[in-house]
Amino acid sequence: MPAMYSATELTRVIERLATCATFAEAVDFLAEWARGYALCDVALVRMAAEGGESGEGGPWIPVCGQQGATPTFRRDETFVAARECMCGRVMLRDVNVELPFFTPRGSFVWGRVSSLGSRFSPEQIGPMRGRCVDEGFESLAIFAILDQGRPVGVLHLADRKPDHFQDSADLIEEICEQAGSLLLKHQTTEFQRSVTDAIQAALLPNQPPRTRGLDIGAYFASAAEASQIGGDFYDVLEPNPGEVLLIVGDYSGKGLEAAGMATRARYTLSSLAVQAQSPADLFDRANDRLATMLPHDRFVSAVACLIRPASGELRMALAGHPAPLFLKEVGDVEELNMARRPPLGAFAETIYTEALFQLQHSDVLLLYTDGVTEARRHGDFFGVSGIAGVWAARRAADLGVLARDICRAAGAFHDRPDSPDDRLVLAAQITPAMVSLIPDPSRLNATMAAR
Repeated sequence: MPAMYSATELTRVIERLATCATFAEAVDFLAEWARGYALCDVALVRMAAEGGESGEGGPWIPVCGQQGATPTFRRDETFVAARECMCGRVMLRDVNVELPFFTPRGSFVWGRVSSLGSRFSPEQIGPMRGRCVDEGFESLAIFAILDQGRPVGVLHLADRKPDHFQDSADLIEEICEQAGSLLLKHQTTEFQRSVTDAIQAALLPNQPPRTRGLDIGAYFASAAEASQIGGDFYDVLEPNPGEVLLIVGDYSGKGLEAAGMATRARYTLSSLAVQAQSPADLFDRANDRLATMLPHDRFVSAVACLIRPASGELRMALAGHPAPLFLKEVGDVEELNMARRPPLGAFAETIYTEALFQLQHSDVLLLYTDGVTEARRHGDFFGVSGIAGVWAARRAADLGVLARDICRAAGAFHDRPDSPDDRLVLAAQITPAMVSLIPDPSRLNATMAAR
């Protein structure tokens, strides 16, 4: 691009950033402009979250603005620690400009990402999560966002075509070096709200993904401030044809550390789910990894339910988590009891077990975190009886409404002077189209002993 035109564009972009009325408007504009200028698939703006140290992982760098990312990619990449990815290495200025994938000013620009491992040593590359490679991106560009020379974030661009950013990198790099103060001029409360939104995007999709054979509804109630938010999360996966895996978990602690570690736990579980042979095997694998990943005295409680909607078969494993419930058509509530094992990451080499249940077409399977049942008033807990009361009084068949009503009832039950815990409810039911395929329950044992 001619130098005169570059200078004109530089002035235009900086002036436009200066006129943005809010932090959200500013980061969205930067992502939109960069994606359009570079003509790339994805643009992410990450900003360092102050006070959000992740131990050896450095500060958290959540995505505060994005353009073009798929929901899955955005969720997996939304909340990461600086020292576990190339984005953080660029932001922390931990670069060696003698390496060809760094520019003289410390940006990462490379058009053959799939070749990095064969051309350079792990020590030269440093930490890379590999999520961009999994997504099929071949060209990556990462630029530090500076505030008077101090790194405060990064702009992360990705495209599936090789050798894509060489012609656009210079101007984008210059703009990022001037953009930091314009992004940070907005009120701290607005930035914190953006961080909280990023946390919830990483841990809790607004709507559960659609799956064949199951209707699913979810609802989450949390603290409004990032410093008080907890580590509740859920995932809905289809590891094999005809199977749906539901996971609900809760990382111990509050604040950015809890949310960041919860995103690591969720990502670990989802990435291992394809390899795992069963819920117990999934927890065995995840525990081995999380035991070395999580800080001392921290852990993740979790429940995993693998459902085959065509038969109603449900395999379940528990790791220090409240047992799910069957909400029966007649209004009864049945707790799915089995041997409980320790939370994930608490003890290395723990062997997890699982149990087999039969999910009837009229049953609602309810998974939840302990913030629901442990809501208390004058020493009394909301408990399973509180859930049963909401179920008995239900007025709508929609599972999302049911999950919302349970969360709200638990919140209303809680004594106001005490700070409430996060509350997460996930409800699932076999869709009517699958009902004719389910075996006669009289021929099946509803529950088998834990293996």
